[in-house]
Amino acid sequence: MTDPDPPPPERLTIGPSRASRRWLRPSPRAVLVLLVPLLVLAVVGVVVDLQVRSNEAAALDRCADRSRAAIHDATSRVSGTIAYVRPVWAYKTPPDVRRGLNRMVSSAAEGADGPLAGVRRSCAGVEVVGLHSSLRGRRAACLRLLDLHAMHLRAVAQDGSRGFGPWPQDDPRC
Repeated sequence: MTDPDPPPPERLTIGPSRASRRWLRPSPRAVLVLLVPLLVLAVVGVVVDLQVRSNEAAALDRCADRSRAAIHDATSRVSGTIAYVRPVWAYKTPPDVRRGLNRMVSSAAEGADGPLAGVRRSCAGVEVVGLHSSLRGRRAACLRLLDLHAMHLRAVAQDGSRGFGPWPQDDPRC
């Protein structure tokens, strides 16, 4: 006798069964429980970053203002001396007169770079988060500008004739 209802053939399935797939799909509540804290954390992170960036930018604004003021103060005496002796220096003058004019410029430049060092230290002390590369570049530009002017003033103090040559250019990033 033959069996009227033979059992259905076995099926081979690849992957989890329907019953177990139900457990792999998260419920909407579980998605909310995970996503809401992550979203809140991201918003808080952005707000904190904006606040930190704002504080850093304000500190760098003060640094730039102090840098420009210190450079102006440090170079004004030398510039005034150069303006005073330039009419004579521009013409062919005897070597001893030219040396005397250069010594006047040199003496005006002696020690003029000192105040720049203090401003440089305070600007270098402005902490900038590594992620804020534009602000780090701005701080570096201010430090470089102070360094260039300090080196130039020291060079003029050693050789007054260097004061009549080109001076360091302003960096608009500072």
